[in-house]
Amino acid sequence: MGNVLLQRICLFLVAFLIIKNDVEGQQTSYFSNTKSLDLSTIVLQESNWGGLFFLVDGERMSANEVRALMNQTDLKDDQLARGLNTFQGGRILSYTAPVVVFVSSIGMLSSALGGNQAAFRTYFIGSIAGIGLAIAGNVMKNNGFQSIEEATDMYNFNLRSTYSTQPFLSMRGQHGFFGPKMRYFDGKIPLSDAQFANIRNSNPTLDVDLKLSDKYFKRARTFDTISNIGTLAFISFVLVPQFQSSAQNSLLLPLFLVDVTSFRLANNFHRKARNTTRVALNSFNFMD
Repeated sequence: MGNVLLQRICLFLVAFLIIKNDVEGQQTSYFSNTKSLDLSTIVLQESNWGGLFFLVDGERMSANEVRALMNQTDLKDDQLARGLNTFQGGRILSYTAPVVVFVSSIGMLSSALGGNQAAFRTYFIGSIAGIGLAIAGNVMKNNGFQSIEEATDMYNFNLRSTYSTQPFLSMRGQHGFFGPKMRYFDGKIPLSDAQFANIRNSNPTLDVDLKLSDKYFKRARTFDTISNIGTLAFISFVLVPQFQSSAQNSLLLPLFLVDVTSFRLANNFHRKARNTTRVALNSFNFMD
């Protein structure tokens, strides 16, 4: 029991260090340059495997440097720090969840032949705990990310409002029935698809900048469709008795792999679409 607890603690610490490095990033020489801090825009970006970073005037920055940037202007906002802490805590819980399930399953598998009831009980408790950690982690991640988005948008809005009266566009990623989607805002006012299309069509530069995002989004939708079809086929082969034969069961693993791969590719393209959209909207907001 002591060895299992030690393993969990070690894995938890490893996950914490990896995530901390991913969120905070590497320090750069940005502040050693002679740039005007009060004119630096901040764009939130999503990285692989659920991490994040920032672009400050197009240059990649760590979370610590972005905090320093906000603290050196009159546009301070503790919401960014709170959001980063909540987001990082959620990631730690999300990565700890499968570790808890995996560690608890080791004992069950090693003693399965002997029918050790204690091992099965440990696995059951570990599975429930892992599910709870995963749910709590996702909730914290989403809440933290939303706070970070709001903090950076408010920072840029206050920065831009001193010299411009054009619409201030922002975007929020949302979950739809057929996959993630994007919703647009002017300040805090939601825009309909028609309203956003009208703004886009009246600004050729914005339209050009968003074409890359459109390409990523179309690819994401394609893989969303493949993943949904694979999921339905997999469930049908598992649950419908008429489909359960040795020949058809041999398709279960390929269907599962197609489903998982398509889901991962779809998420990757959705992430790229959101990132390029944020950059395009920021360029529009600070257009001369």
